[in-house]
Amino acid sequence: MRAVIALGANIGNPHENLDLAVALLKESTDVVAVSSYYITAPVGGPVQPDYVNAVCVIESDLPALDLLSLLQGIEKSMGR
Repeated sequence: MRAVIALGANIGNPHENLDLAVALLKESTDVVAVSSYYITAPVGGPVQPDYVNAVCVIESDLPALDLLSLLQGIEKSMGR
């Protein structure tokens, strides 16, 4: 299955966090492409740092729910 994953971070070093997220994805999926990183201002809510955002395209044999579990595990391992 091919999937497009949106990435975003604004805590700690966001660029390093996205790099780590992509590296963790590479451990369990085939990362086909990663976009450039884009800085965006937060919308609404409390005052907070800008976000660094990107998307990546992956190929995986995992069923959709297993891929979701993998992504949630990556988030959890990174402190989300």
